[in-house]
Amino acid sequence: MVIRRLKCKACGRVHHELPDILVPYKRYSSESIEAVIGCKVEVVYDPADTSRLTIEYEGHPAWTAKRLTIRRKDRAAAKPAAASFAPTG
Repeated sequence: MVIRRLKCKACGRVHHELPDILVPYKRYSSESIEAVIGCKVEVVYDPADTSRLTIEYEGHPAWTAKRLTIRRKDRAAAKPAAASFAPTG
């Protein structure tokens, strides 16, 4: 699995291009990731509260996913210029 690293020309930060099956800021072993690619998994949740999902696959620990909320540290900050990415290294 290849995860590209891209550097934003506007802000200079490095971003990672993740496959859809990976949740940002979570760490899974490569064995766990490779085991579930292309497999059907069971998603367990409470219909009254969809803010938390549990993903289960036989023989592997369950993953819990919570709703992702992104907040700016400084809401009064000026809006950054449109991002333009370039591969690193």
